[in-house]
Parts: sequence; structure tokens; C-alpha cells
Amino acid sequence: MKNAVSNLLLYTKLIIRKWVFWIFAALDIVALIAQLLYPPFRLPQLAFFLIILVGFFWAGYQVYRDTAAHLQSQPIKPSPYELLPVSFDIVIRQEIPQIKVWLYAVNHQSKELVLQSVDVTDFRLSGSPCLDKISLSDETPVPPRQSRQVLCRRHLIEGEVNAIKNIQQRNPANATFSAASRALVGRKHLPYKTLSLSVNGWISGIPRLSRD
Repeated sequence: MKNAVSNLLLYTKLIIRKWVFWIFAALDIVALIAQLLYPPFRLPQLAFFLIILVGFFWAGYQVYRDTAAHLQSQPIKPSPYELLPVSFDIVIRQEIPQIKVWLYAVNHQSKELVLQSVDVTDFRLSGSPCLDKISLSDETPVPPRQSRQVLCRRHLIEGEVNAIKNIQQRNPANATFSAASRALVGRKHLPYKTLSLSVNGWISGIPRLSRD
């Protein structure tokens, strides 16, 4: 609430500094003086209010336009690192069914980072419920301005296996997912989150999903 009031006061100060606001304020003053010097010349009170209101909103638009242009001219700071999808593999017919998701960790910095955690969430195949908590196997160092492939995986429970067996896709299958990670550069922790990534992969152990 305090920040909102502060921003409103700042916006009002910027409006008052605009010349167009003072032109309309001057029109109001001239009309008032003319009314005092020449009594037959009368303007309704509403007219004075509308004149200054038009000036206020016109100046407000100019402030908004100037602010928007300034923001657009500012360079967008790139993320220190990012995660890019590579592929996935779901294995059904084995003693312990599991899912594996491969990602590229791309380090855009001039310093090495250590990828401490990655969690793939909302992993969704068409026609199946989402899979969560597919996590990074091991901490992975990523050299400066290089990339490393990382693996997230976990076991599948019986209900998830049954749902995957009922999907209508064929290999290679497609899925969407989100990812959140945490990296360490020196003593600085860098969180990262991305939504709605798309990836192709394979589901093994369901004959009807084999490619024609």
C-alpha cells in the first residue's frame, strides 16, 4: 500500500511538470479573470473543472508514453543460465518402471556454476495425468559459457504406469513440462524457473506405441 501511494505521488509530480498541464491551467485562469473583468461572460463551474481535467489526463498520457518508451529502450538482462529440453525416456517393462528426462544446462556467465537441484514438474503426456518431482540425479558443474547435459529421473508407481499404458500417442511421443532449478555461483544462489517446455521422447514396453 505504501509503495502504491508513493508511486501515485511520483506520477502526479511528473504530470504537473508537463507543459500541457499548465496550458490548460492557464486557460482556466484566463477564463476566471475574464469572468471577473466582464461579468456578463459567465462559465459554469463544471467547465472550469473539465478544462483542468483534460489538461491533467493529457499530461498523464504524455508521462505514460515517455515512461513506456524509456522502458522499451532498456536492454533486457539475460538470465545467468537456462534449461533447455533434450528428450525423455519412459520404461514400463522392467522390475522398477521409471521416467528419465534429459536437459541441457546452459551457463551464460563468465564463472563456473554448480547446478544443485532441478525439479521437472507438471510433466504431461497427451491423455495422461501429470508427473511431478522428477529430480536431478547429481549436482552438476557447468563451466563458463558452456553447457552440460543433466538427467532428472524417478520411479513410477503402479497408477502412473497404468495411466501411461492408456495413452493414444505413438513413438516418438511428445510431452510438456515445467522446470525449476537452483544453482550456485561462488556464494550466490541463482534460482531459475521455466514453464511449458515441449520435448519428444520414447515410451518403452508398450508394443502398440511402436512406430509404424
